Amino acid sequence: MDVQVVSPEQVLYEGEAKMVVVRTLGGGDIAFPVLLVSSTYFGYGLPSALLIAGLTLVGLIGAYWIQAVFLKGRPMPALPPIAVMALAGILLLRVI
Repeated sequence: MDVQVVSPEQVLYEGEAKMVVVRTLGGGDIAFPVLLVSSTYFGYGLPSALLIAGLTLVGLIGAYWIQAVFLKGRPMPALPPIAVMALAGILLLRVI
């Protein structure tokens, strides 16, 4: 399918249209872990907050991996893997 994108002054793009895969995160996928990390920081200090932040990042990477490998790009909620890893961090803090 040929596409032409124009502005009032010039042609910006002309050629074959390409399919692009886009993966987006919702606001809660970022806001809830940030709230947890900030409350951990003020309650337990920087090392504990960095542990929770690192594990939530692992959960985010896990959500991406699950979507890419098992779901082949179909949409899925990202918060469950993020929340599981954040809870693992909280339990780890309780044990330490």
